[in-house]
Amino acid sequence: MKFVKWALIAGYIYFILTKTVLFRAPYPEPIFQPLLWELQNGMWSDIRLNILLFIPLGLLIGGWRGLLIGFCLSCGIEAVQYYGNLGYCELDDILNNTIGAGLGAGLNELMRKSVGDMGLKKWEELPEFMKTPEVRPYWEILNKKKGQLILKRIFDFVVSVILLIILAIPMGIIAILIKRDSEGPVFYRQERVTTYGRHFRIHKFRTMVSNADKIGTAVTVGADPRITKVGAKLRGHRLDGNVIIGQTTESLVNKGFREVSPIHFSKGRDLFSKSYNDFHAGGEGVLVA
Repeated sequence: MKFVKWALIAGYIYFILTKTVLFRAPYPEPIFQPLLWELQNGMWSDIRLNILLFIPLGLLIGGWRGLLIGFCLSCGIEAVQYYGNLGYCELDDILNNTIGAGLGAGLNELMRKSVGDMGLKKWEELPEFMKTPEVRPYWEILNKKKGQLILKRIFDFVVSVILLIILAIPMGIIAILIKRDSEGPVFYRQERVTTYGRHFRIHKFRTMVSNADKIGTAVTVGADPRITKVGAKLRGHRLDGNVIIGQTTESLVNKGFREVSPIHFSKGRDLFSKSYNDFHAGGEGVLVA
């Protein structure tokens, strides 16, 4: 796996070199431009391209190494361009390339964390309340599918980002309608329990009055008077689902489970330890309704 990774990195570095120094005709003399020269001349296209060129490199390497290798590679390229008369030697290029490598490295860390949250823990690392004879067979099944879980998590992450971008305008319209319809915040926030008993906060479009939990029961049934006019329409069209969960989005694929509140989790763990523990070894439910 490491060989494949570094082969990809080497291949992409070669691609960068073909775009910057290889196969270039020499200039009559070296050309040097100081820092912020591109910015002062409004060369936004060059700035954008130099940033985008190094994002994949930082993404492939990740961490501080991605940032450092991106910076060193850019310095080397500019030095070759200057001493080899192969084009403009610009300090702006080093800055923009380093920014791109940093963005890629940051995205790498975000994806690693996202995948790590979905990854299956070793049996010895499970919370004590989950290490029961009933859970062990279920854990064994999941342990054979670790690769599928990682691929699924990557799929969830990428598609979630795309959907959030596509649905940004409709979600903004819904937020405005909620604010115009009743007083209170746009989102309803509540603590839930998910994989391995981890606590997190869900953010859903608010469909009830802001103090609904203080003037009625926790369960909504029928034509509950606490539901707002806009809330009734959102519920009718199932548009009140979870928008953001914790720091990252959860699964887009419904596996038949739902995250639960801490109170229900505590009661359920004591009364129905097998079903609750099985669920919390497996993962979360749906993010976007």
